[in-house]
Amino acid sequence: MGRPASLLLTLLAAMTASITAVAAGDYSSLIGLHGFDWLHPGVFQCESINERTIELFKTCSYFGPGSRSSFSGDGDFYTCTVGEKSEYMIYKTKERCNQEIEVMRSGAP
Repeated sequence: MGRPASLLLTLLAAMTASITAVAAGDYSSLIGLHGFDWLHPGVFQCESINERTIELFKTCSYFGPGSRSSFSGDGDFYTCTVGEKSEYMIYKTKERCNQEIEVMRSGAP
């Protein structure tokens, strides 16, 4: 295998390793974090994740520090799907959550 192909495989492995599914149905570790439903424009506001919120989640994934999938391009966050038109972006602090909303609104990474 040539050097470019080897480098590509290494990058793909690193990207895949930074995305982890959260155990189905056990989202209690998300309680106390902060997030917002990014698919509802005009209602973007960070909220504290609580028991009621996690009951809505169908699936959640964690994007590790090496991931570039958030609005700011920084990793270390969760996404949780509620339904076809509802998905939460969840961060460890309210400050980070607010930062992501501002970057999203500005349209810049």
